[in-house]
Amino acid sequence: MIHVMARSFRASVLLLAWLGWSCSRGQPGGDRGAAVEQAMYPLHIALHDGFQNHSVTVLIDGRQVYRKASVSTDLTISRADAFDTQAEATPHIEVAVEPGGARAAIDVKAVETPFVAIELSRDGKLLLRPSKTEFLYQ
Repeated sequence: MIHVMARSFRASVLLLAWLGWSCSRGQPGGDRGAAVEQAMYPLHIALHDGFQNHSVTVLIDGRQVYRKASVSTDLTISRADAFDTQAEATPHIEVAVEPGGARAAIDVKAVETPFVAIELSRDGKLLLRPSKTEFLYQ
């Protein structure tokens, strides 16, 4: 009797182990609704020329990653502010600036161009410029 129960117990353990293995591999019995994790990549965003006491908001893939009031460009180095964040391989970047209602958006390839410059032109238009290389400030 004990021998039969031990075999039954081992069979149950093996079945549970197989089910756990198949779940992790997406096999029958697996959780097909599980979210797939996306790789994240570093992204450096820099606010450059044209800002004079502006409020700036930056969204990446619809998620607010930056919001700051009183942003002004340091004219000696053409830089107002900068920040680092993480994004998926092809993030959609949206920028809004007030006052003036300037809006712009761009899709970038974070692996190829992990640096993005944001500039506000004299006529109030936003320019979003992806770059392969880091920005240098004097």
